[in-house]
Amino acid sequence: MKHSRIAIACALAGLLVAGTRGAGAQERPHGGPGGERPPGPPPMGEGGPPQGPPLWVVAPPQLERLALTDAQRRRLDQVREVESRRVHALEADVRTAEQELMRLLDADAASASSVSAAAGRVNALRGGIMLAHVTARMGLRDLLTAEQRARLRAMPRPRGRERPDGDEPGR
Repeated sequence: MKHSRIAIACALAGLLVAGTRGAGAQERPHGGPGGERPPGPPPMGEGGPPQGPPLWVVAPPQLERLALTDAQRRRLDQVREVESRRVHALEADVRTAEQELMRLLDADAASASSVSAAAGRVNALRGGIMLAHVTARMGLRDLLTAEQRARLRAMPRPRGRERPDGDEPGR
């Protein structure tokens, strides 16, 4: 029984570490001179996935090339505001749920089912964050004309270490 609890706790901790970048993660100072990152992969919890930003991200330079009308820009601002409010609320809930999960993992008498339920809550909240982002992307799609959607599909997507805002990391 004790070994199965330890195995479950280790597996859940691994899932949490391997999950998203961690909602609400804050920037940490880097160890190199002038705050520069040393060579090699970023420390755990920092940086984005190695394949680049999520596919639903539309970078500001891409939006500029779509030549949005003033009405489209206003609608996009509304979509982004809804997304931002929803994501911030969910990120706060994720932090609370993660703290509860860690409390259970540290407890001597926590049952495997309570730990599993807490991990499921963290996972569901993180999924809610992704859904908020995808819903915003759908909102963008819905406000574009057919021609603008075709131009957006034809644009190259940021890859590798590029950021959706066009900046390179560490600059």
